[in-house]
This record gives sequence, C-alpha cells and structure tokens, in this order.
Amino acid sequence: MFSSLCDDELKSIFFLLSGKDILNTMNLSRTIYEKFQRGSIYIIIDYAKEERNFKFRIKKAKFVKSPESKYWTNKDYWMYLVLRNNFALYHAPDSFKSDREIVLSAIKEYGYALRYVANELKSDFEIVLKAVKNAGFALEYAADEMKSNRQVVMAAVKNAGF
Repeated sequence: MFSSLCDDELKSIFFLLSGKDILNTMNLSRTIYEKFQRGSIYIIIDYAKEERNFKFRIKKAKFVKSPESKYWTNKDYWMYLVLRNNFALYHAPDSFKSDREIVLSAIKEYGYALRYVANELKSDFEIVLKAVKNAGFALEYAADEMKSNRQVVMAAVKNAGF
C-alpha cells in the first residue's frame, strides 16, 4: 500500500493513529521533527498537513478539482485520505476512482463511497459486495447487474436494517 514507505514500524504507527489528528497527537519537538524529516515518518506528517488543507477546502467549499497539492497524483496520499475521510473519493482524480486498491479501502471504511466509484467498478462483484456489507443502502449506486445478484441483494438487506 505505502510503496514509498519502507519501515513496517512506521506503517503500524500510522495505522495506530488513524482517526486522530496526527499533528496534534505527535506534538514533535523541532529537534525530533528535523530527525524525522529525513525519514519515512516525514511523509506521514506531510500527509497530515495536506489532510488539514484538504478538510479546510471542503469545509469552506473552496475545493477545486486540481488543488495545489504536491500529492494530488500520489496514490499513497489518496489511500491515506480515503482511510481517514469519508468523502475523499468524491474529490479524488478520476484515475483513483477507478483504482481497485483505493476503491476497496474507501468502501471498507464507508460503503456509500460506492457512489463516487468509476462506473466500470460499480459492476465488480467484490467491490459492490463489500460496499453493501458496510452500508446496505449503497446498493442504490451499484450497476444494474449487481442489483439483481442474489448474494449482493441479500447482503444489502441484511445490512440495511430490515
């Protein structure tokens, strides 16, 4: 997933902090920050800064389809965002909306993200099944052939509270 990160320990720290404001949680001193700046943890901190900007732009409705982020075309960055923000896939470039790995991560966290997935993946059995297992009503956004698949429909009904 994080091809640019090489240290498994740093990956586990990132996932441990998932859902928290990493910048406030880590509260690094300048000395420690300078040491980390040379390593993989710097990437995570930088992603956290970009995430703050991302959330601010969404909140203020100032989001444009090509923001001035150096990570706009970085797959790892979008993977980071979809794991932490329910609507990140909506704002992602089209190439990431059709990226199977990113889509699977997004719908695992938020089944309704199926709404923002590229059309060719809305007919993918595994993707649609995971989405409806997370949020049954996400079936609304699946391709028609998935809406008539018994296994998908049963999972949707089970997870829609009926």
